[in-house]
Amino acid sequence: TADALTYITYIGCGISLLCLLITLGFLVFFRSSLLPERNFININLIVALILALVFFLAGIDQSSNRDVCKAMTLIMHYFFLAVFCWMLCEGVLLYLLLVVVFDSGKTYAKRYFAFGWGLPVVIVAISFGVRYDEYGAYDYCFLTHHKGLIYAFIAPMGAILLINLVVFVIAMKLLLSKVIGNRSTLSVVKSGLRGMGILLPVLGLTWSVGVFAVDTLSLPLAYIFTILNSLQGVFIFMFHCVLNEQASVLMAVYKLYV
Repeated sequence: TADALTYITYIGCGISLLCLLITLGFLVFFRSSLLPERNFININLIVALILALVFFLAGIDQSSNRDVCKAMTLIMHYFFLAVFCWMLCEGVLLYLLLVVVFDSGKTYAKRYFAFGWGLPVVIVAISFGVRYDEYGAYDYCFLTHHKGLIYAFIAPMGAILLINLVVFVIAMKLLLSKVIGNRSTLSVVKSGLRGMGILLPVLGLTWSVGVFAVDTLSLPLAYIFTILNSLQGVFIFMFHCVLNEQASVLMAVYKLYV
């Protein structure tokens, strides 16, 4: 049974990584044709998720070497937190489009970058300093519920999901009330809502199940988490490259000139 779970993990995460790499390539290649700030956030989120999955695959089975396991747990903690911080940046961008008067000449890319990659450093540094001995101390290389270490992941994850959910509800309310008059802004908001509609359940559900799987050591939950974890990249690829109308137009235009 453990072997079957391992095979599913490697195959599923491998497929997810392939989908994420294709999506990353698409966003980078067509970056000049996409909304700069939103594309910047999407690229960084995908890079964070790729690195998180790579270290997840490389480190989850390193429990025989405590030092390696400790290092892998620390790195995974950082990159998975970074994924959620960049997800929050998506929510902030959507909120600014809705509530703040949009200034096309102003960019917050540097602030997003500092927040997306910087806040996880602060959280991980504090938790590692306080619970150094708990990192990689058990039969698996991930955060444990022992002495509350897992809350260094659960608390920021929960806060980010809640904030993004509030932004999602506000955006939906404004969209349905038809108070967004600018057609360009309306298009970006709709796209942002669709993206958040993918990320919220995919990331939220995956890691809610993952936390319970670690806490209870339940094999059924471990299978569910593994399957959901494997689907993250697939859903992101489908949203950005397959079901995205703008992506279809860009590909069609590109083919005309190739």
